[in-house]
Amino acid sequence: MKSKKIIYLISGLIILLLFYLVFLASSSFRVNSYSPTLNNITTITPYIDIYFSKTISQSDLSISSPENIVSKSIIESPKDIRVYLIYPLNDSQKYKIILNKIVSTTGSVINLKTVSFTPLYKNPNSIPKSQIKYIVSHQDKPTAQIYGTTLVNLLPYISPGFSFTINYNIVNNTPTIIITSATSSGVSAAKSWIVNQGYTISSLNIEVVNQQPV
Repeated sequence: MKSKKIIYLISGLIILLLFYLVFLASSSFRVNSYSPTLNNITTITPYIDIYFSKTISQSDLSISSPENIVSKSIIESPKDIRVYLIYPLNDSQKYKIILNKIVSTTGSVINLKTVSFTPLYKNPNSIPKSQIKYIVSHQDKPTAQIYGTTLVNLLPYISPGFSFTINYNIVNNTPTIIITSATSSGVSAAKSWIVNQGYTISSLNIEVVNQQPV
């Protein structure tokens, strides 16, 4: 009889402990998710949404990156911080974003949390439409403002109809301009765009990838 009471007591304590752990998990201030997920960030992802378990306070918001890829951070919605990136990124490099200090409206704090990822090289059709829209809306500048700069400063470029993309890769400090298009007319349009920015095709190292953006 005594042993049964002990078993009941132990079972009750275990149940209480489980309830307590569930309560702690539901009440703690933490990162819930990322959009895009960290294994789906691309070389031209313009921003990452970080979703938290509690409403975020406007005060003491501090986010940085050792590689200086963070342009700015804003509270997009009560539980979402949008981190804007300086892209394009290198698909062979691991990057870090440091959540130096994030405070909830209830006073909970996240300090020095590291978010790490290695971007993928993907073409536009695999990137969320909202991010494509952001890239397109921020890439069109008057030629007078960009003439004379290096071409890589204007990239990546995505044509409005998605018929081609222009990106680049740098090996041994030498840039290779990468044109991706499934059609010869798309490749021609990409080269015309480059010429319209004030560059000569023959002076550039250009690689053509004949495929539809995946």
